[in-house]
Amino acid sequence: MTKVTPAGILVLLAICAVVLLASAQSGPQALGAHAGVVGSRYPGWRPRPMRCPRNQVFKYCASSSCGERHCYELRRPGPRICTADCVYRCFCKKGWFRNSNGRCVRREQCKRIRPFPYPVVRPAYA
Repeated sequence: MTKVTPAGILVLLAICAVVLLASAQSGPQALGAHAGVVGSRYPGWRPRPMRCPRNQVFKYCASSSCGERHCYELRRPGPRICTADCVYRCFCKKGWFRNSNGRCVRREQCKRIRPFPYPVVRPAYA
């Protein structure tokens, strides 16, 4: 039986790590935000568009937070904050808002809720 040295084990582990890393990056699903970008590994790769429900449209590489409007945004003051991610899915059409049930509705159909739960000011009794 041969004796295995610690250096031999380290070399074997390094080779395994390189092989695993290379295999993990080989498919289009590993592209993330770089799919379809000029100069990327798979420049022409795009997922197949899905059939979207009513009042929705399929978007390629859109921000998950700013690809569509939400009813709760109507209650928030200030600018929208968008993430720099890239998702492929159905989003509400322009002019439509996603409600808390996940449906795309017109602005008028968003529930009427006060902008913020401000504390109730009561008169002080002396």
